[in-house]
Amino acid sequence: MKLDNSGIQTARPFPHQSKKGLWLMPVYFKDFEVTFFLGHDFSKKFLITDVKSFDSIGVGEDSYNPLFHLLIVIKQNKDQAPPDSVVQSEIYLYMPPFRKGKIEIGWQCSENWYTLVVKEDVLNILRGKEINESKYEILEELDKLFKRLSSKNK
Repeated sequence: MKLDNSGIQTARPFPHQSKKGLWLMPVYFKDFEVTFFLGHDFSKKFLITDVKSFDSIGVGEDSYNPLFHLLIVIKQNKDQAPPDSVVQSEIYLYMPPFRKGKIEIGWQCSENWYTLVVKEDVLNILRGKEINESKYEILEELDKLFKRLSSKNK
């Protein structure tokens, strides 16, 4: 399944490179429809126009709403986003932007692609089952890129 202009065939959560227990969850938002990518060939869609989409989920004693999370990330990103055509690989979704600003909760990758930083518990609840990091293919080239970039920034 090719997603609009981007070169991405599929997307899935990826373990955060430096914070244990956090995951980078790709999100595609276009025409009032939001798709949260929750696993290999597994996603959930929400409609912005559907009030039920804004129901919160319980996470222990807290509550969480993925659409509110996305709206906060959208609001904090005031820079002009590149077109979706620049997203030619899933790796692009896991790389935080090289700019100042808050990226702890997520960032905009392109015109319609976002990445949300979520707790593993939240991801498990959204998926309806536990995620097993060992089953995820850790993309070696991304891991090498993160290591190279972090050593340059020290």
